[in-house]
Amino acid sequence: MKFLITIFLNILFYNHLHSQNIIRARDVGIPLDGITGKFNSITDVQGVLVGHETIIKGNGKLVIGKGPVRTGVTAILPRGKVFDPVFAGWYSLNGNGEMTGTTWVEESGFLEGPILITNTHSVGVVRDAIIEWQYNNKLFKTLYDIKDLFWSLPVVAETYDGSLNDINGFHVKKEHAIKALESAQGGIVLEGGVGGGTGMICHGFKGGIGTSSRKINLDGQDYTLGVLVHLIMLKILLTQSIGFIVANTLSTLLAMCSNYFLNNYLTFHNIHRLFKERMKGLIKYCFANSISI
Repeated sequence: MKFLITIFLNILFYNHLHSQNIIRARDVGIPLDGITGKFNSITDVQGVLVGHETIIKGNGKLVIGKGPVRTGVTAILPRGKVFDPVFAGWYSLNGNGEMTGTTWVEESGFLEGPILITNTHSVGVVRDAIIEWQYNNKLFKTLYDIKDLFWSLPVVAETYDGSLNDINGFHVKKEHAIKALESAQGGIVLEGGVGGGTGMICHGFKGGIGTSSRKINLDGQDYTLGVLVHLIMLKILLTQSIGFIVANTLSTLLAMCSNYFLNNYLTFHNIHRLFKERMKGLIKYCFANSISI
């Protein structure tokens, strides 16, 4: 008998910001394939740093401008706190989620700075904060050899957290974005309701930030594949007898199709083409399992 289930990996390891015990899927006996990096996070990829700034204030009935506030900012720095562009690509399967700076990523094939995640109505202030942070830290290439003359098209992604957060109170300020950038570090990445994932929900369940990594070998060369996921949700039709196996496989496929850093192994055009083909394959796979083929 078929039934509808929703897989939320972050339910298994959701922690409050100040929790001392970090519990992840493997810790509770869920068998996941592959060999992870040391921290099983995107920071296992050399040079990648992640920082969060979480804003939680108030309870009760919504009062615009006062709260409750459940939002924040997450920063991903692919090469650390230096100016060192990396190969990049982006692909949207569907939906209308905004991501600034993608025109230049698609045109040039490079990502020239950090990626930040915040709520829908805070994209602008976070984008501006990145430019200020880059200028103050001299993380840019000057134009025409003129001191401090540069341009920047930062990448900021959004998701709507207005169901849990006073989104029209505009509580995210530039200092929150700068704190996320300044606090970015390697090692263990906080997951769950933190940073840009603080106010995330999907299909009525709590969402958040998740991350993982895998060690892979391509043509005799070792690489580390890292992914950071926003929401961490997969909703599919499966049979009760093979529920976890199918969910595990699909979750892995989805994660591997997400934004990732692969030590510059792939060029922009390869990344873009790979995203398209893998997403097509994922759709076919989901369809086949949903009708028990």
